Amino acid sequence: MKSTGVLANNLISIRQRIQAGTLKAFNHKRVLNWCRKISLDSTAPTNVRQEAAALRREVLGLSANQILSPVDSVMLLLAKADGRTVKLREMLRAVPKTPPLPPTAKPVTLPFFEQSDAVFVSPDGKAALATNVGPKRANNEDAGHYEEVAGKRVMALADGMGGHGHGEAASRIAISTFFEAIRQGGQSILSTMLSVHNRIKAEVPASPGRAPGTTFVAAIVDEAKNILQVVQIGDSRTKAVTEDGGIGLSKDHGLRWATYAKQARPPFADSFIDDIDVKPIVQDPIISALGLTMGEKADPRIPDKIRHIAVRLKPSAENTKLLLYTDGARGGVTEAEITSIVRRGESLGANVEDLIARAYQTTTDNVTVGALLLEGLELDYNTMVEYRTSDEDKGTMIKLVQGQPCGTIDLRALFPGSEITAFSQNKFFYDGGHFALYTHKGGPRTKYPKTNEDSLGYAKVKTPNGAEFEVYVVSDGVGGHGHGEAASRIVVESFISAIKEDVTVLEATLAAQSEVRKKLSGTPGDPGATLAAAVVDKQNNKLYTVQVGDARVKMIDSQREAFLSVDHGLAIGNFFPGLRPGLSDRQWEDILRQTAQKISAMGLEPNSPTANALGSNVIISCIGGPALRKDDAPPPSKIRILEIPLVSNGAKTNIVLSSDGVNDGVSEEAVTTSARSKNTPADIAKDIVEQALPTSGDNISVVTIDLPYALDLAKMIEYASAAQDPWTLEIYAGGSLTAKTISLKPQEAAPAPTPAPAQPQQVIIPAPRQENARA
Repeated sequence: MKSTGVLANNLISIRQRIQAGTLKAFNHKRVLNWCRKISLDSTAPTNVRQEAAALRREVLGLSANQILSPVDSVMLLLAKADGRTVKLREMLRAVPKTPPLPPTAKPVTLPFFEQSDAVFVSPDGKAALATNVGPKRANNEDAGHYEEVAGKRVMALADGMGGHGHGEAASRIAISTFFEAIRQGGQSILSTMLSVHNRIKAEVPASPGRAPGTTFVAAIVDEAKNILQVVQIGDSRTKAVTEDGGIGLSKDHGLRWATYAKQARPPFADSFIDDIDVKPIVQDPIISALGLTMGEKADPRIPDKIRHIAVRLKPSAENTKLLLYTDGARGGVTEAEITSIVRRGESLGANVEDLIARAYQTTTDNVTVGALLLEGLELDYNTMVEYRTSDEDKGTMIKLVQGQPCGTIDLRALFPGSEITAFSQNKFFYDGGHFALYTHKGGPRTKYPKTNEDSLGYAKVKTPNGAEFEVYVVSDGVGGHGHGEAASRIVVESFISAIKEDVTVLEATLAAQSEVRKKLSGTPGDPGATLAAAVVDKQNNKLYTVQVGDARVKMIDSQREAFLSVDHGLAIGNFFPGLRPGLSDRQWEDILRQTAQKISAMGLEPNSPTANALGSNVIISCIGGPALRKDDAPPPSKIRILEIPLVSNGAKTNIVLSSDGVNDGVSEEAVTTSARSKNTPADIAKDIVEQALPTSGDNISVVTIDLPYALDLAKMIEYASAAQDPWTLEIYAGGSLTAKTISLKPQEAAPAPTPAPAQPQQVIIPAPRQENARA
């Protein structure tokens, strides 16, 4: 092989031949080979590589962003040598594009998006960025930027996810939105990442079945305060390089690292990272990216994984080079080799170009590398603080100091008007302080091991009229009816959405029925879902509860417990049709014993359909279900709504909403004991679910609420479906039936009837703002 100097002289000779028009008989393929050898020779002087780059562009007649196949290159060389004029577009029209020549980067102005090959070096030489499309890809989905903002040096890279569609758009938006937020100030890093994530979801179209996404890594150097911050999502990396070696500051959000190093925390030595990187695994997909929601997720507004670290910088006799790089930069390159290249006593610009030249030999991806010089500074790893996503709750960040947990951050609290929902989650827990949500697909005895058909929701709502409510919802898809998980999700979403529009809780319940009918009508299996909801109106000191089916609502304080629901079940409905809310645990257990005795006295054949239906108290009402087949859009066959005054007297009350999976595995006495013995709603929810898991045969969901009020049950008003007429709600006050009813039938214009004083009065459902009524 000829030396680099000889190759450079040959390239100069080629330029002279082109200018003289004597290149006609020259072997054009050798020109391309020489360009390739020089650009891949990382030991060649920078000026020689730049000379080769300039010649390549002159020969090919291209801008830095255009790509030609070898055939195109030879055609253009011949055309130039013959003195003929050939239009580039006409030449390329019939020739498919192939990977570009190896990278010799063109200086660009930042930020860079979709550059085939580009390099940036800051005027002071303390920052450098380089990118290349790589030898296999047709376009570059990486993006990057460096900027000095408010005395801080900020660098960020984003790698759009190949195959997910519009990866280049996702990475471009990530970089642009991140720096917009940094310039404006006033936001935390975590809040900024949430803004980026949601803008990508809102603005980038998804390919069929594939949501757009991008990895992201950023470094913020505040030398005035001597603090370095790094934020990372996905498998783009960052590391600090000194004369002593390289130290990794990030951890891939990928399946390999989740499998082999789940508990490992940065910082990492090169040898440790290289050891993990070669661990055997069938596939190593990333498990988190901005704009992408994968796996079990509570809130689509929040990425599955985020890692944010902060570490102090201390004076040093040596410099530190901070390196940021996408996964294409390590395609076939070890961390030890990356460190050795960066440790050379060259400029940052040479470092990043050398890394790209090396990666180009073995990678199959786009390659982007950035570097920051920390002059006279090193990282004090003893001061490192890390924030990482909790394994149990992706909306919670755990704070670790020297690897030890010492606090949490609730990402949902960073959003105005908090709303938390959980759909089809195998396991989801959320601690909201004065409330908690917990759902689990079930323990070893569950009949539904593959799917959790329960859904949960919480929303803090401010309506257009200025009213404020807190809304809590549990919905249990009817097992065996098909698409139960879809029905329960629609119930939760539509109920909350309706309350936001300032309607009554009855109207919200009917809206949920309408939405299930609209979206699932014609779906095989008559899908449906139960409903238990609580709406807290602190402005008017009212609690509204809603029940359809066998999901339950219960209140517990220090002196009493009372059911605010009565199961809409076959056995209860047949044997105790007049049962009203307000039962204590002892009264409820007595009802269950009497029910069992009545079933036994019927002398039914064991395991007959009737015996099984009565014994399991099969539900006789749900939202959706068989009503989907009817044209007159009836309401659920049974609805129960309570309106209860709240009293501020220093007492507090626990409200428990539960699906029947809780009731299947835990006695009501045990639920009451948990509420009275545990200190927080989170502890109550965990205790109830943990007790239910070993024995319940169903999905398990519970919402626990701590109300700083007493409930005035003596003044409770109940709206309940009439026994034989689902179109009519009867009204009870103090447990007694009143003379008033509410008709759910569409009203038709008709002459007003002459009132008969001795007859019960029929009234229309009250408007949302009449008498502040939410029912």
